Amino acid sequence: MTSFSFDNKVLVEQIRGIESPQALTTDSIDTGSGGDFDGRLLRRAQYLIRQHSLQDTLSHAARIWGYSNILTTLLAAIIGALASLSAVSGVSTLNIYWILLVLVGFNLLSMGLWLVGVCIGAEGLTSGVFSKATAWVPALLGKTDTSKGKADRAWVECYFTGAVGKWRFSQMTQQLWLAYLSAGLGVLVAVLITRQFDFVWGTTLLSDEAFVQLTSILGQPLQSLGFAAPSAQQVMETRIGAGYQLGAEHRYNWAQFLIGALLVFGIIPRLILWLISRALLGVAKSQFVLDNYLPYYIHLRQALMPTHGRSEIVDADTKSSEATPSVATIVQERAGAGQVPATALWVAVELGNAVTWPLPYAGPEHNLGQVVDRASLDAIGQKIQASKGAEVAVVVMASRPPDRGLKRTILSLSTAAEHTWLVLIHTAGEPPVSDLRLAAWYHLARECKVPADHVIRRAGS
Repeated sequence: MTSFSFDNKVLVEQIRGIESPQALTTDSIDTGSGGDFDGRLLRRAQYLIRQHSLQDTLSHAARIWGYSNILTTLLAAIIGALASLSAVSGVSTLNIYWILLVLVGFNLLSMGLWLVGVCIGAEGLTSGVFSKATAWVPALLGKTDTSKGKADRAWVECYFTGAVGKWRFSQMTQQLWLAYLSAGLGVLVAVLITRQFDFVWGTTLLSDEAFVQLTSILGQPLQSLGFAAPSAQQVMETRIGAGYQLGAEHRYNWAQFLIGALLVFGIIPRLILWLISRALLGVAKSQFVLDNYLPYYIHLRQALMPTHGRSEIVDADTKSSEATPSVATIVQERAGAGQVPATALWVAVELGNAVTWPLPYAGPEHNLGQVVDRASLDAIGQKIQASKGAEVAVVVMASRPPDRGLKRTILSLSTAAEHTWLVLIHTAGEPPVSDLRLAAWYHLARECKVPADHVIRRAGS
C-alpha cells in the first residue's frame, strides 16, 4: 500500500485545487477493491496526474521554492560576508565589541524574539517579516485561474500555513542566520590569517570594570571549548588611550576570543534551533490531515467508497397511496472503512412518523430507543454510560436541516459513547439529499467530533 505521506497529501490537495470548481474529465478509474479512503484518494490523484500530464504543473511551486530558498540563502551569506568585511577593511585597529555587536548582537536579539514568540505563541514574533511577506503569495497565486496557478496556491497553503508553515518559517529563519554567521566567520578568519590587527575597546557611559567582567563572562564558555581569552590585565591594556603596545600573544588571545564568541554565541545556538525546527517540522508534517469534511472530499468519499448494502422495504405501503413512504435499508456496509460494528447500539433521533422504529437491523438487544424529548435523551444517555466502551450509531433523517437542537442531541449522545456513527436515512419517496444539505450534515459531524468515516448514508431506491 502506498504511504499517505505529507507530500502525497499535498498532491491530493493540489488536485483538489485544480478540480475546483469543475472536476477533471476522467476515464474509468480503478481505485482498487480494498483499502481505506485515503489510499483510494491517492490512487485517484495519481491516475489523474498521468492522464492529464500534470507532473510539471504540480511540481512548479516546489521548483520555485527551491530556487528561492537557494537564492535567499546565498543572499544572506553575501550580506554576512560583506558585514564582516566592512567591519575590518581599511583599518589596522579593530574595536572588538563593535564587531561582536555587528556579527552576534543582532543575531542574539533575533533569537530572543523567536524564543519569546514560540513560548507565548505570538505568530508575528515566531514567523517574522519573511512569514508576513510570504503570506501574500497564496492570494497572489489565487488570481491566476490556470491549473498551474491553482496547484501553486494549494501547495503554498499546505506548506506555509498552520503548524507546518510555522516550523518551516522557523527553519528558514535559522537557515538564513546560519548562512549569515558562517559567511561572516569565514571572511573574518581569512582576514585575520592574512592581516595583523590591534584590538581595542572604549566606552563613554560604562565603567572599565564592566568590560572586564563582560569579557570574563563571555570567555568562560570559550575557554571550556579550547579557545583562548584575554586576561583582566590584557583587557585593561586594550582600552583606547591606554598606550600599551600589543604583543603577538595579546593579539592571538583577542582573535581567538572573537572567533570563539562568534561560533559559541552565534553559529552553535542557531544550528541547535535549526535542528529543533527541522524536527518539529517533521512532527507537524506527520500530524497534517486533509479536511475530509470539505464538500469535495464528501463527494469523492461517496464515489470511491461504494456501498455493498442491500435495498429492501422495511415499512411497506399496505394501506393507501397516501400512506407513509417506504424506507430503504440504510445500513451501509463498506469494504474497509465506515462499517458500523455488529455490536453497536442504535439510537434514533426524532424520526417522526415517516419511519417506523425500530428498523429490522436494530434488534432488541441493540436498540436503545428513540429520542423524542429531554426525558428520553437523558434515559438513553444513561444507558450508553452504563455500557462502558459503547459504540453508538445515531440515526437521523437526512432530509431535515441539522439545526442546533439536533447538534445538542447528537453531541450529548456522542459524549457518552466511546465511538459514534452518524447514520443518515431518507424515505424512498423523497428526492436525493442535496449537496448543500449533505455538507451541512458533515459540518455538524465535525462539530460533534464524529469522524468523516463514521458518517454513513444510503440513497433510497
